[in-house]
Amino acid sequence: MSATIRFHIEDESFYSLIIHELQHAIAPKHLLLLEGEVGVGKTQFARLLIQSLLGEQEHVPSPTFSLLQRYQTPRGSILHADLYRLEEMQINNTKSTEITQELGLAEELTHGFVMIEWAQRLPIATLASLQANAQVMRLRLKFASDKNNTESRIAILKLPTNLVTSALLKLQGSAKKVKTNPATKKSSVSQASITTAKIKQAFVLAAGRGTRMRDYSTKPKPLMRVAGQSLLLHAIKHLQQQGVESIYVNAHYRAELIVKACAKIRNVTILQEKTLLETGGGIKNALGVFNGKPFFAVNGDTLWYEPSYKKKQVEGGSQQQPPTLLACLEQAWTQIEQKKIPATILLALLEEKDARDFQARSCKNLKHREQLPFPLSLPQKTRHAKNLDSNETKYWRYIGLQILTAKAFKQTSNNAQAFSLKEVYEKEATAERLYGIVVGYENNERASNPAKPVSAKSSASLVENRWQGVWMHASDKSSLLRARRRWLSLQKQSER
Repeated sequence: MSATIRFHIEDESFYSLIIHELQHAIAPKHLLLLEGEVGVGKTQFARLLIQSLLGEQEHVPSPTFSLLQRYQTPRGSILHADLYRLEEMQINNTKSTEITQELGLAEELTHGFVMIEWAQRLPIATLASLQANAQVMRLRLKFASDKNNTESRIAILKLPTNLVTSALLKLQGSAKKVKTNPATKKSSVSQASITTAKIKQAFVLAAGRGTRMRDYSTKPKPLMRVAGQSLLLHAIKHLQQQGVESIYVNAHYRAELIVKACAKIRNVTILQEKTLLETGGGIKNALGVFNGKPFFAVNGDTLWYEPSYKKKQVEGGSQQQPPTLLACLEQAWTQIEQKKIPATILLALLEEKDARDFQARSCKNLKHREQLPFPLSLPQKTRHAKNLDSNETKYWRYIGLQILTAKAFKQTSNNAQAFSLKEVYEKEATAERLYGIVVGYENNERASNPAKPVSAKSSASLVENRWQGVWMHASDKSSLLRARRRWLSLQKQSER
């Protein structure tokens, strides 16, 4: 006997409530089938479930390419399978069956819990064999027809009646009712252990003329490698780990190499520019895909290192994991939205001794305001640093990472196709809609000792906490070689 429970999910934070009530069903010989179209949230649900069982905010990669990922948790072993690529790997039904048999799903079920994304692609014979030897739960996710809330989803959970709990039944229907019910609030999983990205889309600037690296390589600059991976792949991995679901990459010089490099990466779309549109024109050309929502934009030659931190107990309090660079930026954008600040652009800034990229519009109480998003202006070339409002004018370096909105691109270059982002910055700074957030300082000391824990009490709290990674630039041959040496040095330090 089975029961079907239907949930209305207004945002992905509601997943944690469902996951909490399903944890009793995570056991050997139990199978969870996740079904639904691209972008509906299957991977995010799987990631949150695994993180909740691990008991800490571990990175949970999508097994799209490897097909399988295994974990050991206090509740036993977990096998996470993703069959998205099954169709492109199969030649016919026989081949598809052979592939799934080689994965050893049935064997895993005998001693562990198995969760399968894109379960609708399982061959019928394989599915029947698995169902015959397991307690099967099936979760189907689909987009709700709510035009006012594109985050809205419908989740349909089918499971054996012996696994149904009263708490699960109480979660039926609208998420709004759950949030106002004190009884169900107690069952909520701590949000501190779960990362749910609010910004789901990103753009990577990878189009250029291929001139700065021409004396070193004929490949596009974003395909230059550091630590065995291209700059482009580093950026994509950071975005996917943050929970970004749709990534768009523009390409011009030797665009076919960019296309080839991203061919097997899920949810990455290449936008080829036959005529180079520059940084501003390239993003404006893609605005239609973002549906008016804010999105990350990453320069193709920017690179940042984020060390792995060991879990330790800290005197006077427990260790608090430092935020990722993208999380710092996203938290700052959340503050902008909550305070209803009319910002259209938020730049990630690094305080450096010789920086001259941007400055604050006003320096009143700047020490305090650095901890929050603040309005920026572009320094005039003819003006030097000087005292303003009895405080020294400060400058910051822009590190090639920002959050943008479509509103920033209104009335740009008389609708010309090719133009620079600097024009957008100047226009929005004049209108006081260009904002920045200081994410770190030159030579972050914490990154040189990544095993050193951070106490909540000692945190300077830029947005909950300071980012503690290291930013590097790879715009030409010399800076690329420096980045490679720096990355290797940081890796050695983190292994000590």
